Amino acid sequence: MNHNVRRIFFNVFLIMVMISFIIYAKEKGKIGTTKKNGEGCDCHGDASPKVTVVIEGPSELKPNETADYTVTISGGPMKTGGTNIAVSSGVLVEGEGLRLKGGELTHTMPKSFKEGKIVFNFKLTAPENPGDVTIFANGNSTNNDESKKGDAWNYAPNKVVKVIASN
Repeated sequence: MNHNVRRIFFNVFLIMVMISFIIYAKEKGKIGTTKKNGEGCDCHGDASPKVTVVIEGPSELKPNETADYTVTISGGPMKTGGTNIAVSSGVLVEGEGLRLKGGELTHTMPKSFKEGKIVFNFKLTAPENPGDVTIFANGNSTNNDESKKGDAWNYAPNKVVKVIASN
């Protein structure tokens, strides 16, 4: 092979590797980015108060009870977004557009904003022992240009769920 052919082959190979990283990151989501882990969302710009992330659902559960919860993301660039959800105890159950990885939930693909927000639905099964369970989440709001520039994210305020023993 002459030098120019090798160079072209090498450049094509590098481009394919870079594209595969972008596709993998975009499709697979990321875990370990909530306040539980303290790392933040390093792949989508900086933390910003312009992005609002809210966890909603019941504040009390009985042991082993399962309930519906949502994470809602608004603000920021508002083209597409994703989330990472973790709990101090109990079991998370995937909703549409989410997958369970390492005991946490993350988006399977970026979700498009509709009416100024993105909503991720999931379930929490409480542990069998009474006590407090904390739900942690973050959300990102992206401009969908496949770079960090212009993207933003924020943490949700932690949601504490009291697991109360049945009488």
